Amino acid sequence: MRNKKGFIFLTDEQLNIVIYVFLILFVFGVLIFISTFYMDRGVELSGLDTHLLVNGLLYSPDCLSYSDEVRSYPGIVDLDNFNENKIIKCLSYGSGGLGFGVELYDSEMNSLDNIEINSEIFVQGLLCDLKTSKYSCSSKKLYVLYENNSEFYSGYLNIRAVARNE
Repeated sequence: MRNKKGFIFLTDEQLNIVIYVFLILFVFGVLIFISTFYMDRGVELSGLDTHLLVNGLLYSPDCLSYSDEVRSYPGIVDLDNFNENKIIKCLSYGSGGLGFGVELYDSEMNSLDNIEINSEIFVQGLLCDLKTSKYSCSSKKLYVLYENNSEFYSGYLNIRAVARNE
């Protein structure tokens, strides 16, 4: 509005609206800046393959976990299920780009059984420490119980995975 001398003046309500508009624009600008900053970041997936592999092996009733007529017991390994065909069937890694080895030890670290899936990729794990390696390696050692002839024993499960870098 203009007064008698031609000056433009704003009422308190109009001044508040202008302040609110600038405040809203500032908040949206900050939100857009923050969202684009975090959306452009890469996600590190190096340990994800081993994590998914371990969860599939230990928690799936079709894999290594011990089960009775009622339910499956995650974290307890059934030695009857500890074979290559069973693992290939339950995880369907037979022709994938991931090779892995699963070793079961008793509580005194004596090897009980050893399985390698996709051996041609798994043996490339020897080259993982080289700077020019096309493969990445990860491993996980877990405390488990294993069932043998209806008796439970403590032991360790060592899972080593080798994946192609893409």
